[in-house]
Amino acid sequence: MGMVEYLRKEDMEYALHNLDDTKFRSHEGETSYIRVYSERSASYGYSQSPSGSRGCDSPYQSRDSPHYYAPFRLY
Repeated sequence: MGMVEYLRKEDMEYALHNLDDTKFRSHEGETSYIRVYSERSASYGYSQSPSGSRGCDSPYQSRDSPHYYAPFRLY
């Protein structure tokens, strides 16, 4: 399993809709399929604090700009 980081939400949504269950072939001729899904846990993304400021919940995100994540798995 891996994690893909997107700078734009639209790019993540494109991957979720168009790349899920896609067949990939390596340069050696091996094939596998990829599963792309949205991670909707509290450990990813921004949360809103009572004061209204955004806090960074993920160790992969900086406070400067939001990023979007979609886990993937080859099978």
